[in-house]
Amino acid sequence: MKKLFFLLCFLLIFTTSVAAEPPEVKAPYAILADTKNNVILYEKNINDTFQPGGLSKLMTAIVALESGMDLSQPITADPELIASCDFSFGNMGVLAKETLTANDLLGGMMIYDAAEAAELLAASHPDGRDGFVTLMNEKATAIGATNTHYTSAGGYPDENQHTTAYDQFLIAQYALQNQTLRSIMATQTYVIEPTNRYTQTRYLQNTNQFVVKSLDNYSPSTIGLKTSYIKGVGYTLSAAATRNNTTLVCIVANAPNEGGKNQAYPDVQRLMDYGFGNFRTFRLVTKGEIIDELRINNGRNTDHILLQAGTHLEGGLPIDYDPKELVRTIHKEQAKAPISEGQPVGTLTISYQGRTVGEAPLVANESVERDNVKSVTNFLSRVFLSPLFLTPLFLLLACLIGHMFFVNYKKVNR
Repeated sequence: MKKLFFLLCFLLIFTTSVAAEPPEVKAPYAILADTKNNVILYEKNINDTFQPGGLSKLMTAIVALESGMDLSQPITADPELIASCDFSFGNMGVLAKETLTANDLLGGMMIYDAAEAAELLAASHPDGRDGFVTLMNEKATAIGATNTHYTSAGGYPDENQHTTAYDQFLIAQYALQNQTLRSIMATQTYVIEPTNRYTQTRYLQNTNQFVVKSLDNYSPSTIGLKTSYIKGVGYTLSAAATRNNTTLVCIVANAPNEGGKNQAYPDVQRLMDYGFGNFRTFRLVTKGEIIDELRINNGRNTDHILLQAGTHLEGGLPIDYDPKELVRTIHKEQAKAPISEGQPVGTLTISYQGRTVGEAPLVANESVERDNVKSVTNFLSRVFLSPLFLTPLFLLLACLIGHMFFVNYKKVNR
């Protein structure tokens, strides 16, 4: 009995101290990452390219909202534009010459994956559809998604349109900062009242099954984001969820259909459970915490200041992480007085097992006035001790000494 007891204790200790193995992911591309510090918890071909499809609409929404578009603005569907749309792709059935608000198009695009709604939004921009797509590419680059290129606002299949799982994580992380977009993505059903071409009210259910309560895949912790399906390629899903003050983003791309079931949802669910089950967001540094000190050569009444954390530093780490393996790296600037309290004068970087967990600015804990006498003295010291001054001086002295030896030598040998 005692042996069985000790065996159970051993197994309990062993299983709680070792993180679970990552789950099987059937999609060929996948990423799971913490939004607070970009720490990647799982990766699979995250820098290999694939077609974004419906995920393009996430960037379309970002550009539309940041361009200052009036969401109450009426937009009438141009017949030629409607005729050019591929209605075998995701759509909400907008009719030629139908008038909808920009908000209706935004909702249909983000919630119902309507590609023609995205194209109409892009066409209503002052720069037109092509100019809008240019803005999408510029925004992707600004966010850091440098391996992403768009050719349409609706995400129509195109070999020249590509992205990566890592880029989509960066775009998702950026999109989550927009409260309007977050609200739209979390909407279960978007309602469009009758228009000049539709006599009935339209009810558009969110294609993201994680946010629809009536569906089996519903998850109350899910914030939202975007779905995509390209015939013959597979299912792509970008999802974000929050539990225990930790927000994770998961992207799986080109997941297969097995047994009549879209495998993107099981992939994301397994990865989310793995992430939340094995990692937490820990506060590693508190704002105002004293980290180091910095010498100030020209300060009045003091020759140093204390460096304190300018913000909280939080990072995703394994639940059973070893604090001894946290490595702090401090970078201090060459600061001179005058210095203001709270002025950034360095950075603190914390890494764990070779991977950066997060960074925080280091700021001065007090103001320091300039001492003019010290400043002049330091300047003269730098001048007279600099190589530009000392090198010619040494050469001159060498020449004088050489000349003196030469003169003495001639006197001796007369």
